[in-house]
Amino acid sequence: MDRTDLLRNLFIMALADGKISPEELNLIAEHRNQWGMSEAQFEATLCEAQSPQAQLHFPDDPDECSQLLADMAAVMAADGRFTTLEKSVFALAAVKMNIDAEELEDILELLSDDDELLMDSSD
Repeated sequence: MDRTDLLRNLFIMALADGKISPEELNLIAEHRNQWGMSEAQFEATLCEAQSPQAQLHFPDDPDECSQLLADMAAVMAADGRFTTLEKSVFALAAVKMNIDAEELEDILELLSDDDELLMDSSD
């Protein structure tokens, strides 16, 4: 899967609650740095993700699906809050990528080990 698509997916996850927190932005920027993307590519991808027509794109490879879902979960958790909208986007991605319940539980268990995370129902 193209790294621009991956980055866009992470931005869409971060934007699910209507805003990108500094923590979410920093985490996504770390991916950009790891992938060697330019600042211009980063900003263009953010603009694409903010478009009302922005859509998640999913990899075909099961290992890439697992990694994408883990990355999306990390973005979702970066600001210490899970909103209903973020959980909905995460669940949709898991279903679309055919992630089985056991694998999904493993990913969520890693997140729940962090006592600082808050479940937020105020969207």
